[in-house]
Amino acid sequence: MKIHSLTVAKMELFVLCFCATPGRILWEELKWPSLVCAAHRIQNALRDALDKKTLSSLFAKCRHLVGHFKHSALKTGQLEDKQRLVGAKEVKHLVQDCATRWNSVYLMLDRLVQLKVPVQLVLADMPDKDRRSMDLSADQWATAEHLLDFLRSVDQVTTSLGGEQYSTLSWLLPLPTALKSHCQTGDDDDLLVVACVKQAFADSITRRFHLDGLDVHGEAVLAAALDPRFRALKFFDLEQQHEVQQTLISYASVGCSPCTESSSSSSEPPAKRRCLLDQLLCDDGEDEDSEGSIEAEVAAYLAEKPVKRSVDPLLWWSTNAARFPRLAPLARKYLCIPATSVASERVFSFAGQIVDKRRSKLSAEMIDAQVFLHKNAHIIDVRVPAPPKPAMPLVLAAVEDDDEPSLPDLPSQPIEL
Repeated sequence: MKIHSLTVAKMELFVLCFCATPGRILWEELKWPSLVCAAHRIQNALRDALDKKTLSSLFAKCRHLVGHFKHSALKTGQLEDKQRLVGAKEVKHLVQDCATRWNSVYLMLDRLVQLKVPVQLVLADMPDKDRRSMDLSADQWATAEHLLDFLRSVDQVTTSLGGEQYSTLSWLLPLPTALKSHCQTGDDDDLLVVACVKQAFADSITRRFHLDGLDVHGEAVLAAALDPRFRALKFFDLEQQHEVQQTLISYASVGCSPCTESSSSSSEPPAKRRCLLDQLLCDDGEDEDSEGSIEAEVAAYLAEKPVKRSVDPLLWWSTNAARFPRLAPLARKYLCIPATSVASERVFSFAGQIVDKRRSKLSAEMIDAQVFLHKNAHIIDVRVPAPPKPAMPLVLAAVEDDDEPSLPDLPSQPIEL
């Protein structure tokens, strides 16, 4: 794969890729910095961890059981009746997993465990041969229940990284690190197969996110350091924290990172050289712009206590930009980078629902307009204005003219002829 020509407007670009190969090619050909989608890496690690013979038979039997209810309206009705019989406040339906849908195995097992009693009641009314082929054994039910806690944590991390309304790149290292720690902690009640799954997932996460040898100059590390919630950098040791601090000082002194420094150096004029009088007669204001003041600003920022997790880092920086004027541009640059390609995939999914064989004559402009309105309806007013009310009929008052003869008054009673 080789990129022969590509024209892009003069701007800073950061590309999110599904895997590492496109990002490597973009860097080699165009020198574009890139980042592999974090959600894809987590799902690939989960696929590696769940690739067990015992779990494969469990998932196959669950799919067969869920499919039996999904393809039978009679069984679905019986399942609803059994839920009402056991006093369920809300009637629920089973969920079928999908290979292309993230965390669908978790959703299938979670709903199946929730409806365990109603499902077993429906299966109890079936012949013994059919019931034995579909019902899970006691060990399989126990495995599914113990596996849910692990799968639930993976689902929460994937959902958090796939958000669109908040900064996500700063989560890229804290969340996988916490997920790895959660898997390695271990629970005495875990079954052997669940413990093996957690260990395999922790190993895969470590390899895919390079947690054993993090690049302290990477975009994810800088975003975490510039996020007031994670600036303590607890996933680093003291030496690595010092390296991150020096990286922030160097970036704040030049106003950009090395990946964009070469492109901006040609457009910006060189700094004016100070003469001897300026060096001898410099005032206090010029001293504040020295390298020492930058180090003091970075040290003061990192020394503050991290804020609560519910605080929006972008709002925090809009309020505290005056306190840290050299770090604020870096925060605006790195905190706007998404950690996943989930947002673009949602756009592609919605566009696929618009364009089908029954709407193949839609123009490209109409498709773009519909996708744009769907994604931005929450920030723009798309309501159709009400049509204007019809004007009231004009009533003309009768004008009495004394010169015109008036009609005689008609009698109230009929005239007898």
